[in-house]
Amino acid sequence: MDEKRLILHIDDEVEILELVSEILKHPQLNFLAATDGPEGLRLAAERHPDLILLDIMLPDMDGREVYQHLRASPATASIPVIMLTAKSRPYEVIRARAIEGLGGYIGKPFDVQKLRAEIQEKLGITYARAN
Repeated sequence: MDEKRLILHIDDEVEILELVSEILKHPQLNFLAATDGPEGLRLAAERHPDLILLDIMLPDMDGREVYQHLRASPATASIPVIMLTAKSRPYEVIRARAIEGLGGYIGKPFDVQKLRAEIQEKLGITYARAN
């Protein structure tokens, strides 16, 4: 596959945006970042990313609301979304997994291998094994 895939990451913590883009760095990936829900929705509609990583705790509009807007719009309804969030207590995970159509849920602090495995599965890319 020669074409690069685009990941939109929506998180209000700039350090997390930078860390995740570094962890997921891959020759077949490009990254786009948004620090709030409205910006994320705008970028999703304009750029049509291949995958969205979405935090739940965002200013102004939380991740669940962003997700509902994404699913309601024909332009973004089919984009896979993985929640990447600090809300990782068992009842929060169960509640999130019940969200219809959600592509995945990974709690922070996250397992790098699990996150990469989700990206590989959703986008069909392969990360080299660490020695």
